Amino acid sequence: FGSVGVRKVVRDASTANIVKTYTLTINGQSYDVERGSARVGSPNPNIPSDWDWHTTDESFLKIYATLNGLSTDHDASVAVNQMYDFATSVHGRGGFLNGTPQPRYTWHIWAKDGTHYEYDEDLWSGMDRCAAALEYDFEPYKWLLSRVTDTFGNTITYSYDRQVYVGAQWTCGSNRTMRGTVDRDAWPKAITWANNHYRVLFQVTLRGGDTAFDGPDNQYLGANGQPRDTKQLTTIEVQSSSNGTTWNRMRQYRLSQDFTLYSDQRVCSGSTCTPNTTYPKLTLKELQQYGSDDTLALPKLTFTYETNGGTGGVAAGGWQRLKTVNNSQGGMATFVYENIQAVTGNNVFNNRHRVTSKTLTDGRGNTA
Repeated sequence: FGSVGVRKVVRDASTANIVKTYTLTINGQSYDVERGSARVGSPNPNIPSDWDWHTTDESFLKIYATLNGLSTDHDASVAVNQMYDFATSVHGRGGFLNGTPQPRYTWHIWAKDGTHYEYDEDLWSGMDRCAAALEYDFEPYKWLLSRVTDTFGNTITYSYDRQVYVGAQWTCGSNRTMRGTVDRDAWPKAITWANNHYRVLFQVTLRGGDTAFDGPDNQYLGANGQPRDTKQLTTIEVQSSSNGTTWNRMRQYRLSQDFTLYSDQRVCSGSTCTPNTTYPKLTLKELQQYGSDDTLALPKLTFTYETNGGTGGVAAGGWQRLKTVNNSQGGMATFVYENIQAVTGNNVFNNRHRVTSKTLTDGRGNTA
């Protein structure tokens, strides 16, 4: 997966225009993206499709945005100031400023091998600038990866489910209004490829913890309009189809999770420090593959973590990090870390850890 997200919003002092930079996540790497040269004769600084874009540290990615229609209103039957899980088109998409639907965009990225990445699953929120400037903002804060197409025309399609909050209209002064559908959360639903002959389905459940969130005080709808994580993944199922309509399970992966880990913050009383247990973190403990019959299964993969950080202000190496992976057949990977802050004495690396060794055993006396 990948995304394009708003990274920074600043005001150009010479023109008073808002200038945005973005963060691109693609193929497991992140890049800062900034505006380049204009693509039209009279570019609008607030319209992404009027500009070329480029990463700050890689020149081989070609990046630009195109218009992808307009925001849509919720159906009249949908009550406002309500949360809706697994939202559909009836709940609307995007927002309206002064009654005008805001434009939607698709981000296009071409890699140097010709692969085309499209990001058009846009997630929206609003900001209240009435007190400061008699203005409102309603715009996307992130775009999720939607399609990947190689130079032979082979396409992988990604789809998502959303939790939204449909807001009522807000009014600022005599002629400024804002209303819309805020995307509080989005999670993968399916990946489809090979002309709709194969797909992966993701099943989720409501999170039992690790649900804390925050946001700016001037968010449209207040806390109800702030993005958050609401789901946890339970199963990943691979299916095949001969006609694109009837699907058969090939295999399924089931995840077991708890809230063993905590944030990296340490709470100290005198010379003794302990984990801050206020914010437990969702933790993967087991992964098991089942066959097409939903009965036969391979042995579990189990994961353990280093939960002993010691009592010092600088945590022991590997604290809150993956410690072992066990395939329940004698094979195990064991990781050893060091705390970079402890090694360098530099507080900039507070609770930053790096792997110093990885040991692999096969259960038959062999170690690598």
